[in-house]
Amino acid sequence: MAGGVFLCGPEGELLSPGISRTLHLAVLAVAAVGLVVALRRPAAGGWVLAVAAIALGTLASVEYTPTAAFMATAMFLLPAFALLAADQPDRGEAATWAVAAACLVLLGGGWIAADRVHRTVFGPFHPPSLTPALPTVSVRWMWSGGVTSSTFQVVARLRRPGATATLLVGRRPDLTDAVAGTTVRADDDGIARLAAAGLDADTRYHYGIEVDGRLDDPRRGTVRTFPDGPASFTIAVASCATTGSNGRVFDAIREARPLLYVQTGDLFYANVGGNQRRRFLSAYDATLTAPAQAALYRAVPIAYVWDDHDYGTNDSGRNARSRPAAMDTYRRLVPHGPLALPGTEAPIAQAYTIGRIRLLLTDTRSARDPASAADGPAKSMLGDPQRRWLIDEAARAARAGLLPVWVNPNPWIGPATAGADGWAGYATERRRIADAFAARGVGALVMLSGDAHMVAADDGTNSGYRTGGGGGFPVLQAAALDELGTVRGGPYSAGARGGAGQWGLMRVTDDGGGTIRVRLEGRDWNGRRILGVDATLPVRVPAR
Repeated sequence: MAGGVFLCGPEGELLSPGISRTLHLAVLAVAAVGLVVALRRPAAGGWVLAVAAIALGTLASVEYTPTAAFMATAMFLLPAFALLAADQPDRGEAATWAVAAACLVLLGGGWIAADRVHRTVFGPFHPPSLTPALPTVSVRWMWSGGVTSSTFQVVARLRRPGATATLLVGRRPDLTDAVAGTTVRADDDGIARLAAAGLDADTRYHYGIEVDGRLDDPRRGTVRTFPDGPASFTIAVASCATTGSNGRVFDAIREARPLLYVQTGDLFYANVGGNQRRRFLSAYDATLTAPAQAALYRAVPIAYVWDDHDYGTNDSGRNARSRPAAMDTYRRLVPHGPLALPGTEAPIAQAYTIGRIRLLLTDTRSARDPASAADGPAKSMLGDPQRRWLIDEAARAARAGLLPVWVNPNPWIGPATAGADGWAGYATERRRIADAFAARGVGALVMLSGDAHMVAADDGTNSGYRTGGGGGFPVLQAAALDELGTVRGGPYSAGARGGAGQWGLMRVTDDGGGTIRVRLEGRDWNGRRILGVDATLPVRVPAR
């Protein structure tokens, strides 16, 4: 496994929750044995307790800081020292000092082990970016999204709540030709949602934010509006970044100059377990102020839909206690297009037309039934309204001569497996969607996915789950930005590679004829191609 780690859970963590709980209980049992032994043989019991202390501190470092792990070690090691010292009165002062020295060595070893384990789990897994941080004048962070051929949105957090913000948009980098977009007053958290309209299609614009009449000079962003009609372009896709990650991979994505960055979930690993809006806000702050990520979001607009760790806790679904806070914070902080389903509690599904591509983003968390539920007609990852929307949108796109590209955060390919978090655990709904695509005339489709900490690609050989077989389509799995690597699902015709510092690129080549060429690539933090597939997909050409 990546980084020499040998105990990994399905999300790539060093220890899965089940393994971690079992090992903690085992260490506590060893400590209890040491205390029992100490009743008759203090020295032997003390050494058993000392070993248990080191093991407990190392395990604690998987979930807590080295300082907290050190405290857990000391809590057990100090009684161990007392037992060992009590056994030394007849052996002289030298023996007591030797025991004390041994305990200090163990305590120091526990600190070093805890620090190394914590760095392995929570530290970067590829080289850090050297992108400098910008000074904060009046804007803490900003990012763009919700792009169309004539509009885009910017969401910013200002230093001063209640300040007045105006979006300035022009074609020149220095904004000397800028015109004003919307003007709004920031809310109590300093959040301002801004928009620009009446723009030309397929054109690069520069923008800045004027706060209380003064331009925040250090921060300038760029957006290229979407083409209206046949066009060739690239879209970057990735997922799974440690909260506040600042790795070289974000530079590689920015340097590829994609038209759009599709983030398929786990934008951060906050693992919010309750209805805690402040924790979500803190996670967005850490993400959007990390220098490499901030530079990417200034340079490339985003289309983002969450997965589990940026929506709630691991494998969370519609019953997550974090759901209200996640819903509210997404709608306030994320620049996005019109959400497809009505209501503030509806899934965050959305769609974009880019040339002759129809990009369909689905929310696979907020309406999902628990993975542990028995598979069957009622079990759903999307919920009935969102599933109907997906099928209808894909069918309308196909009829209109557009190629549907489904942004589905979770792995699609894999044999039906009870309790699996990906589509393998929702095999009945997977087949139902595949059958509906076939019945509604969706003959060509591309899927972009994340979640699993790997890059993988399939040319359609293994992705067909229609009743009776067939119906496959090209699939790209793109992760992990900065998390431990895993390989899940499959098989994939182009193979799979687990690891960090990884992302994906979709190249679209469209000359306006009856086909669109698509290249799906998995790349590393240097921008090098790891694997990929090519496909030429038919689209309907409307009669003139």
